[in-house]
Amino acid sequence: MLKLWEFEKLCRTEYDNGQGDVRALWLQEESLKELQADITKYALAGGGKSLPLHVDDIPKLKEEGAYPMYAVNPVTRKGECHLHICQGDEIADVFFPDGKFEAHVLSRSS
Repeated sequence: MLKLWEFEKLCRTEYDNGQGDVRALWLQEESLKELQADITKYALAGGGKSLPLHVDDIPKLKEEGAYPMYAVNPVTRKGECHLHICQGDEIADVFFPDGKFEAHVLSRSS
């Protein structure tokens, strides 16, 4: 399962290793729900310095059954990292300033 702090660590590591920007996560259902719950909890609590969502989207989380489908990269603060459900390996799509893209495996499906 992927927690918010692990997402933040992933974003920091990718940036430090070549200015990579995590733009999409493909997560199994349990991991996706865990990350969405962490993002929601943190955003509704005020989020400290770097909110994981755009400020305008936070009130929507108060609606029953509402979950975020993206997170703002806490390192680059550019665009959105879209959250997707997958059935296989969990993957992070990482984009680089030179236009290259890499898919990094976070965990293998069993």
